[in-house]
Formats: sequence, C-alpha cells, structure tokens
Amino acid sequence: PQPRPHPRQRRVVQVTFHRTGDQKRDFNLLAAAHELLTSYPGEDQFVFLLRGGPNGDHLLEFPNDTTGYCDELAAKLVDLVGPDAVRVREETW
Repeated sequence: PQPRPHPRQRRVVQVTFHRTGDQKRDFNLLAAAHELLTSYPGEDQFVFLLRGGPNGDHLLEFPNDTTGYCDELAAKLVDLVGPDAVRVREETW
C-alpha cells in the first residue's frame, strides 16, 4: 500500500472588524489590513470576520491570497485593528 502523506499544518489568521456605519472608513480599514497581510509572503490563509452589519456577521475568505504570519506582522495588525481583533488557529490538511 501507498504510504499516507504526513498531514501538513497551516495557520489561518482571522481578523475581526466591527462595522462603524462609515462605509468609506470601514472599507479603507479592510483594504489596509488586506494590503498588510499580503505584503508578508507565506503559506498561511487569512479571513475577515465583519461584525455588526444589518444582515448579521459575514466571513470574507481570500482563497487566492496568502500571508506569512510572524511576530512583526502580528504587531502591525494589532496596531491597525486592536489586540482583540486578531486570532490565529492551526489547521491540519
């Protein structure tokens, strides 16, 4: 029988945004976070969780974009969106 490949680990960075009602400001913050994440090359995925919309929460996924999560990126994200808005989870695939 074929040996089974080892499962690979990857991280998923979830950034939570709370809608303010100011669409331009909210969009600019999303764009800044996306630009920051994609400026660090790597294999990690990221998603945005939008809270507080009229239709509830929305999860934005970016299947074609990746990031390289590291301490420097983490610090910049916290500066941008706050310490409670960034979560990282490990996934096996």
